[in-house]
Amino acid sequence: MNKGKVKEFAKKNGYDEKDVSLKFFGSWKGYDVYEIIYNQLSYVGYPYIILVEGKSIRLSTEDEAMQFLDDNY
Repeated sequence: MNKGKVKEFAKKNGYDEKDVSLKFFGSWKGYDVYEIIYNQLSYVGYPYIILVEGKSIRLSTEDEAMQFLDDNY
């Protein structure tokens, strides 16, 4: 899936381009992963990631977000 569609998905889910950027992480558990990077330090809540599998795109669950961090950082 191209990054433009991922950006469009992020925007529809409340992530504004001026506040966040998307960074392609790579593959994890069969998904292409895009990290949501805040341009200013303002973390509140879980560090969700965007998961892409084929034509399907979604936000991670809270458990997936924490598992991704455990597995990769």
